[in-house]
Amino acid sequence: MYVFEYSSILLAVVLGHSIVLLLDKVTYAITQKNGLRLYWFELLLAFNLLNMQLFGFFSVFNQASNIKNRIFEFFRTIRRIF
Repeated sequence: MYVFEYSSILLAVVLGHSIVLLLDKVTYAITQKNGLRLYWFELLLAFNLLNMQLFGFFSVFNQASNIKNRIFEFFRTIRRIF
């Protein structure tokens, strides 16, 4: 297994745990009396944070999917220089 495969498991566990905690706090804020009226700004920030976490999670996998090609291109350019 490559290093990315090991690190992707760790990344998935950490981000998954943070998303679960975030959604737990969102449900707590929504279930409070007048929760939407009192906590609308915090809920907006929580959903933005959720979007950022999901975007970061999938962008790491998108970058790593092309990592072999990038490494080979890097060595080809080094070979051309020297």
